[in-house]
Amino acid sequence: MQELDQSGRFRGQIASYSLFESDKDDSQSVGIRIVVLIDSIYQDGAWHDWRQYSLTTSGLINVIKRDGKVNERQVQSLMEHAGWNGRFDAIHENMWTPDPISVTVEKDTYNGDVSYRNNWINAYESAASGSSSSESASELDKKFGSIMRVFEKNITRNDTKPVGKLVNPPTPPTPSVPDEDIPF
Repeated sequence: MQELDQSGRFRGQIASYSLFESDKDDSQSVGIRIVVLIDSIYQDGAWHDWRQYSLTTSGLINVIKRDGKVNERQVQSLMEHAGWNGRFDAIHENMWTPDPISVTVEKDTYNGDVSYRNNWINAYESAASGSSSSESASELDKKFGSIMRVFEKNITRNDTKPVGKLVNPPTPPTPSVPDEDIPF
C-alpha cells in the first residue's frame, strides 16, 4: 500500500487506529491516529472507484485539546460517522470496529516535509457538494443571525467616511508663551 499524495475528498475504511497522548509537558492533548484505506475519490460531481490503487491516508483526530478540554466537533464526528462509542479502552484494546467514512485530505507541510493528511471525517455516503437548502439557511439565520448582524454593523460603521464639513471643528491649541520679555 502506498500513501496518498494529493488533497481532495476520499472515502474508505479505517484500516488501523491507535491512541496518541501528547508527551509535551504543556499539553494534555489526546488523539486517535487513523489510517484509511481509500476506495473512492470524489471528482467532477461523482464518486469514482480507486480500489485498484491500494492507497492509504492517515491523520490524527484530536479528541482532547491541548488545554484538556474535549474537542466536541471531532468527538461527535468520530461517533456519528465512524461508529466510535467514546471509550478509549475500545481503541487501546483494539475493540472498535469502525464504520466506513469519507475524509477530507489536505496538504500538510511540517519542517519542510510535505504530506497529505486527513483533515476532517464525514459520513461515507455524505454529499460532497456542500449544498444547502432554504430550510437550513433559515435555521442558520435563526442561530447565528444576531452575531452576523453585529459584524455587519461594525464593518459598515468602521467603513463609513464622514461626508461634508465638520460642524464644530476643534480649535487648535494656542502655544504657551513665557511671561518674560522676548528679545526680538
